[in-house]
Amino acid sequence: MNVPIILAGGVGSRLGADRPKQFIEILGKPILVYTIEIFQNHPEIDAIEVVCVESHIDYLKELVKQYNLTKVKWIVAGGKEFQNSLMNGIDNLKGTLDDDDIVLVQYGASPCTTDDVISDALRVCEIK
Repeated sequence: MNVPIILAGGVGSRLGADRPKQFIEILGKPILVYTIEIFQNHPEIDAIEVVCVESHIDYLKELVKQYNLTKVKWIVAGGKEFQNSLMNGIDNLKGTLDDDDIVLVQYGASPCTTDDVISDALRVCEIK
């Protein structure tokens, strides 16, 4: 399986917005949804895990339904710092994935990743 961990656990305090930056809407859609859709629509991605700021987990679940993000299989609470959020995501996947499965890490407020970048990352990971 190929699984991205999309990190959306930050509160975006430096931005000074009324919500975490990954949930700010651009053209009527939260930035995080654009990021998830990149992986949702990629044919080589099997499932998606989102590590989400705890206060917005229910909202994220609503977005997953609203935008039919069917590859989102796990939503995990974020941690105090970036590295804690990443470890929460990794820990959640322990026992779920096989040793030869590939895990990618994507920042949730960065919706500009391309299909070519994802495919290339997967190809490099498969080189032994």
